[in-house]
Amino acid sequence: MSNKITIARIKRKGKIFEIAVDLENALNYRKGKNVTIHEVLVSDFVFRDQRKGIKASREELIEAFETDDIYKIAEIILKEGELIVPVELKKEEKEKKYKRLVEILSRYGKDAKTKLPIPPQRLELALEQLKINIKESEPIETQLKDILTQLSKILPIVIEKRKYRIVVPAQFVPRVYYLVEKSGDIIKEIWLKNGDWVVDIDIYIPVEGFILGKLAKLTNNLVDVRLREE
Repeated sequence: MSNKITIARIKRKGKIFEIAVDLENALNYRKGKNVTIHEVLVSDFVFRDQRKGIKASREELIEAFETDDIYKIAEIILKEGELIVPVELKKEEKEKKYKRLVEILSRYGKDAKTKLPIPPQRLELALEQLKINIKESEPIETQLKDILTQLSKILPIVIEKRKYRIVVPAQFVPRVYYLVEKSGDIIKEIWLKNGDWVVDIDIYIPVEGFILGKLAKLTNNLVDVRLREE
């Protein structure tokens, strides 16, 4: 555990709920690294206002989260809520993501006309020209789709995709919809009578490992992922 403590918060049912967390462990937890929720939390309470020490009541927790289990609630807050990160760390995270983005684009990106790799210098010039905003709080893997859309306005760049059919159990759809939608191009989607979501999607090859790993984790390995041929 590091010596930096911060707050993670979420708004539900019109109320703010906060937990005190170890900053380094919370960041690693959100990145999917091998960190338990017990290592993230620095207190066993959910607060309405952590700075003032105002704790949420059991009734408020059950109304907002349908449970009063601190660890289940903490998981929800960390996965769906906001993590307060110091300004200097935000800058550092943004720089890391920028370098990772250029690495992905230069390694996997091809000029749509010539089919040749695009030099990193040309990519960086285009990113600067478009004033691409990289979110330090979101994995670069889920930002790639939107960044490519912007880049294509001035640069004929393409990145190869792989074809998948994904079936998400109904109870996990709200948790993973954004992740799936941002991983590539949705070709077709079907909603089954039981609420399960069937989606044919072409996923960008450089992010498929990250996306499929996150899908498995967020669905407790209940997601069905298969390559498709058509």
